[in-house]
Amino acid sequence: MKVSVVIPAYNEENYIEKALLALMQQDLPKEEFEVIVVDNASTDHTHRVVTEFSKQHSNVRVVDKKRKGILFARECGRVAAKGEILARIDANCVPPRDWLKRGVSYFRRADLPGPQKP
Repeated sequence: MKVSVVIPAYNEENYIEKALLALMQQDLPKEEFEVIVVDNASTDHTHRVVTEFSKQHSNVRVVDKKRKGILFARECGRVAAKGEILARIDANCVPPRDWLKRGVSYFRRADLPGPQKP
């Protein structure tokens, strides 16, 4: 199962790199997840920081969203996502090393209920 991590970001140049570094240190193999940073009309260097970071990490990309608002940014990230699992995190968060692995293992558990029929 591939995971898409969506990070809405507005003027997060001072924090976003720490979040991205923590995501690159996840226990989950990098080919099993992508990171989509939605630059939500930032006026600082958020876009440049993420673009430079993505040059060394092929599973990271930045998407521009000129309309301000976290809900619009999250939706833009959802639309751009290619994974089967969608994870959201804020740009100023540093997730623990096993964050994605624990989430994926939850979805892989055989005892999860399937879709309910009416």
